[in-house]
Amino acid sequence: MENQEFNSKKYLENEFERKTLEELTKNLIFLLEKKGKITFEEIQSELLTNEQRIYDLLSILLSLGIIQRNNKKFKGSYFWIGNGSIITQNNQESMCLILDKIWKEQNLIFQIFSYCEKIDLENGKNE
Repeated sequence: MENQEFNSKKYLENEFERKTLEELTKNLIFLLEKKGKITFEEIQSELLTNEQRIYDLLSILLSLGIIQRNNKKFKGSYFWIGNGSIITQNNQESMCLILDKIWKEQNLIFQIFSYCEKIDLENGKNE
């Protein structure tokens, strides 16, 4: 498995995949901006994509500190994070600033997706 190399830039090279990731991200941000909080089930029904892709996207946004997961009051809901507090619909933080933060970290995003793909391939071989 060490000989197998994964190219994290393939998502940049593959326009369809890049647009898919960008559109999913924009749509998820729009939902969060509109609702303030959202559950996984709501995300899945709105984005109409496979479950694993949503988990991957949420993992990226969680790792970048853009959203947080609240398991207490709103069980399993996801929230915006801004300056240590939850960003609500009324907050002045705009979608453009959030997207800018995400795309500044796009190399990390592509590495995470490549890593997820690598794990999927390894799990497929191990079964």
